[in-house]
Amino acid sequence: PGNYTGTFPPSGVTTLQSGIYCIYGDFRLNGNDHLTGNEVVLVMETGGITWNGNGVVTDLKAPTSGPFKGLLMFAPLSNHNDMIFNGTADISMIGTSLFPGADIRINGNNVQFQKKSSQLIGYHVEISGHSDIQISIDTNKLFTQPTSPILQLVQ
Repeated sequence: PGNYTGTFPPSGVTTLQSGIYCIYGDFRLNGNDHLTGNEVVLVMETGGITWNGNGVVTDLKAPTSGPFKGLLMFAPLSNHNDMIFNGTADISMIGTSLFPGADIRINGNNVQFQKKSSQLIGYHVEISGHSDIQISIDTNKLFTQPTSPILQLVQ
């Protein structure tokens, strides 16, 4: 966990420790890359996501408690970079991926978003090719925005 500048994940990293990762650059997975992480939040401060090629395998899970419960990936509204998932990847994600100012593109043949509790939210979501997207919703595993406290004045 921590701040990362440049391409993420760093070379040779295949397992993410639990925690928050603030990424100032691009999140890239290519060719037979594997990445796992349990109880992680990936914050795309700048840059985009590009997962390319055959054999990209992910098993990423959002926190199950605390203020970021269910939030797996997030980009602030000011980040307009594309979040792209290409090729024939095997993608297993549990949690909400919230990119309100960014386009999400799922391209290619047989991009496998495995049937887990996941949610993709973007400014625009585009699916092309022969992608197999199976999304099962279990709201207990997804992010819900905290409610604002109510302030009352009593005389």
